[in-house]
Amino acid sequence: MGVGLDGTPTAGTFLTVTDGTLELGSDLQVPDTAGTPEVQVGAHGVITRIPTGAAAITGNGTIDNGGAITLPTTAVDPTLVTSHHYRVTFNTQGGPTPPDPVTVFADTFTHGDRTFPPDPTRTGVVFLGWNTAADGSGTTVDADTPLPGSSTNGTAVPVRLYARWLPVPPPPAVTGLHPTITGIAQVGHQLHADPGPVDPATADLTYTWNADGTPIPGADGPTLTLTTDQVGAVITVTITASAPGFLPDTKTSDPTDAVAPPDPDPVTPVALVTDPQVTGDRWYDAVLTASQGTWTGDPTTFTFQWLRDGATIEGATTADYRTTLDDIDHVVSVQVTAAQSPTNTATTTVTAGRIALAPMVWDSTQQLGIAGKPKPDKKLRSSIGAAALLAGTQPDATQATYLWLLDGQPIANTNHPTYQVRHRDAGHRIRLTVELSKPGYEPVALRSKAIRVRR
Repeated sequence: MGVGLDGTPTAGTFLTVTDGTLELGSDLQVPDTAGTPEVQVGAHGVITRIPTGAAAITGNGTIDNGGAITLPTTAVDPTLVTSHHYRVTFNTQGGPTPPDPVTVFADTFTHGDRTFPPDPTRTGVVFLGWNTAADGSGTTVDADTPLPGSSTNGTAVPVRLYARWLPVPPPPAVTGLHPTITGIAQVGHQLHADPGPVDPATADLTYTWNADGTPIPGADGPTLTLTTDQVGAVITVTITASAPGFLPDTKTSDPTDAVAPPDPDPVTPVALVTDPQVTGDRWYDAVLTASQGTWTGDPTTFTFQWLRDGATIEGATTADYRTTLDDIDHVVSVQVTAAQSPTNTATTTVTAGRIALAPMVWDSTQQLGIAGKPKPDKKLRSSIGAAALLAGTQPDATQATYLWLLDGQPIANTNHPTYQVRHRDAGHRIRLTVELSKPGYEPVALRSKAIRVRR
């Protein structure tokens, strides 16, 4: 677009974009016709290029840009553009590396299709925005703020933007941390660390125990059991208290006396290390087995006492216990006592769980059916005899409960393996159900196919 390579330019404006958008599919050549401006863009006018195009604006004439030119900066000869023509630079004032300068051919970044830089970050302060004055006394500028000034000769109006920062006050510190150690500084004894009245009380505490100032490997809890490795050393504990929104605090206690060697023939207290485990099915007539667990103090004997809902089960004093009918729907646990001597013992209780009915499975290859002629005054019976039904489960059932159904509805008083067909049953469907049961076991339900009573 232009006057053409062989055309003779005519002085004055040859292109006006008063309102709307001019999309360039090819280069716009702006010649110098000795009458300026050659191109005028109104306040509501936009010159752009088709999305997939590479059109540029070239020449040596003048564009009076009162609206917006959204072509990339590299596609516009900047000496052509007056009015809305800005070169925006950034000063982060002690922050990170400033964003690259941006050339804008519009009154705002948004109108000029230019990307406004993201907010910078800086430790200890909050970014308030960009301002035309270093002290913040100027205009705050964002992507939609009109840029100041106007170019009269094609030279970009320089716009310098300064980052404004607000110092963030430091958070409060955790207070009250004052570690102290209680206990006897002797091998085999346990030392306890007290952090003191820490505020906030919900602060997380981490512990490091030290022997002569050197951290003891693995000693990171509120207690320390002294070993021969610490003999002769003084013990301190370093505690760090931290909480969200607070500065952490770390302090070290005063030292203990030098750790003394153990008394002759020290007795190590029996103490639980690993819980006993209970194995076995948690249902009726199953054998539960309790392990001993692991203990300090080298216990030599272990005793067991099984409990039902916390109460002693008489006679249940071995590692194995077979559940009974009394245990069904109750919680069974076991109390394990480890003893090194009559005065050096420790006890723990482990829950096995709530005892359920045991499974009972119908393993017969026979299918329940109805034998006999389905006619009034005739007798129908179960196709499997009572003894075979009871023997058809694993384990054997002890009771069979019969129920005859007419069109799916129970027939009263029919708990019997036979049924006398009534005249009013004619034309209806009869079915037999049998429930096989045994105390302590889940019942098994059998169901025959339905047969129709002939008239």
